[in-house]
Amino acid sequence: MITRRLLLTASLLALAGCSLEAHPKGDLAVPDRLTPQPHGFYHQDEARDGELFKTWAASENSSDWSVVSHVKAVQRVVEGDAVYAYIHTDLNPKKGDPDMQAQAIGEAYTQWPQRATDAVRIGVFDAQGKRMGRAMMVEPQRS
Repeated sequence: MITRRLLLTASLLALAGCSLEAHPKGDLAVPDRLTPQPHGFYHQDEARDGELFKTWAASENSSDWSVVSHVKAVQRVVEGDAVYAYIHTDLNPKKGDPDMQAQAIGEAYTQWPQRATDAVRIGVFDAQGKRMGRAMMVEPQRS
């Protein structure tokens, strides 16, 4: 319950400069599939963040807009010392290339100024709660 409250009260801050690395499935402890909860059971704030992400991508004329338009929610999940961004979509795994779709959404997410700065492990999930493509990790650039 406390974790849920932290999720709701966490502020979204901008992260200047980052690089995106792809990792094999199973790496980074990003699950291959979400259980029925949390998939499809995200909060209003998480759905609102999904809408803000889509609106930003559209306003930036992002080339990834067609796939980002399928985002339903952006969920910040804390498990121990690890912080994850689970991006829920309504994408059908049988249509399109899930690896390319996940990569496009992950790359767009890293550019989004309002993303959770502490969520460095990213998982993109299809309409059935299955992770699409590879788990991703964002690392801040060191100055």
